[in-house]
Amino acid sequence: MAIYELVIGLREHDIRRDKAENAKGEMAVELGRTRRGGGMFPLPNDKPYRDGAHSTWDSEHLGGLPVFVIDPNGKPWVETRPEPCMIQMIPADEAALSKATGGQHV
Repeated sequence: MAIYELVIGLREHDIRRDKAENAKGEMAVELGRTRRGGGMFPLPNDKPYRDGAHSTWDSEHLGGLPVFVIDPNGKPWVETRPEPCMIQMIPADEAALSKATGGQHV
């Protein structure tokens, strides 16, 4: 099951941090779920087709927010565009996470 979420950083004194799921300073808003099927074995950095497309489109409409995939082992991958019509996922190391999130990731 792939869960499509918009993750919002919360300020230090935001009352929403009082909820256990927001304790790290982030609030996730679920936008959709995709069940993987068809006998395909997904690559760790593979986005689900429908929600993967939606995340890319939504990113563009929200000013270029970074798109991440967290693989089954908990490793983050970030979407890049090496060419205008090409999208790929690369490992999101600490520097890439900081650059993509403006240092706001937890």
